[in-house]
Amino acid sequence: MPEVTPSDPFGAAIARVIARYRIRSVLEIGAFDGDGSTLVIAGALARKRGPVSLTSLEYNSDRFAKLQHNSARYGFVHPVRASSIGRDSFSAWDFEQDVWQTPYNGLRFPQEQVREWHATDVALMKGIDRGYLETCGNRWDAVLIDGGEFTGYDEFRLVKDRTSCLLLDDCFAAFKTNRARVELATLPDWKLIWADPAVRNGAAIFVRKSLATESFPARCLQLLRRLFWEQGTK
Repeated sequence: MPEVTPSDPFGAAIARVIARYRIRSVLEIGAFDGDGSTLVIAGALARKRGPVSLTSLEYNSDRFAKLQHNSARYGFVHPVRASSIGRDSFSAWDFEQDVWQTPYNGLRFPQEQVREWHATDVALMKGIDRGYLETCGNRWDAVLIDGGEFTGYDEFRLVKDRTSCLLLDDCFAAFKTNRARVELATLPDWKLIWADPAVRNGAAIFVRKSLATESFPARCLQLLRRLFWEQGTK
């Protein structure tokens, strides 16, 4: 079962933000099989006027095949089989010092279990020279960070100056994007527009204060399209 869905609080918040702001291009880090956040984002983008695009990253080959299948209905979704980062950008090498003992460790799992997860990810990162964020120079209107537990902060470092909206999953009772959430709250050009610590491991959405909202006619058209779409599914 996907975690992020249209009826999930985080999924619903993502859809509202895409509708409200001038967001046309989105990068999704951690698409999994394309049955969750991918469809939420794609559905929201499909209701926008003009060209839109969603780039969805998934490294696992089996999940990537499902991602391609599940997102095929949207011609503007571009699945990419790649790691978000490579070993030169990965910073959480030491489990104790870089993860467990940091003030950003909100994980509620036993230490030895988390240590095993970390060891698996470290072994994986050692074999990756460069990731998508290091080889692609694109900018996106919004970026969802929901990939590996121990790569979230490094992904944030690489995208924060290349986007105007950050969608953070697992940012309270987790390690993944906890530090990103804390740092964004201190940056004067960013503002928190939605957060819920109780949605699984917590989620939050930040936007740059300069990010424009949709014009009134465009937003009205989006609402009408959504109304007709919902009526047609009943």
